Amino acid sequence: MRVEYSPDQQLLYLHLRNGAVAEMVELELDLLLDVAEAGDPLGIEFLEASDLLLFLSRLSNDASGRTVLELPDGLIAALKQARPVAVA
Repeated sequence: MRVEYSPDQQLLYLHLRNGAVAEMVELELDLLLDVAEAGDPLGIEFLEASDLLLFLSRLSNDASGRTVLELPDGLIAALKQARPVAVA
C-alpha cells in the first residue's frame, strides 16, 4: 500500500493496488473508493485528510480482545466483490 498526501489541498489517498480506475464510488461524504473494471478496489481517497482519523477511530476491541475496524457498508461490499491479489 502506498499513501499519497497533498498538504496544500488536504487530500489523502491510500493506493491499494495498480490498475485503471473504471468507477469512483462515494462511500461517505468526502470518502471515495476507486474501483477497477473487474470490481477490485484500487484506492481510497479522503477529500479531507483529517477524516482519516475519524475513519481510524472506528477501531474497537471485540469480545476476544482483537482490534476490529468497522468499515462503511459501501467499502465492505466492494471488498467482498474483489478478487484476491498475489503478493510478491
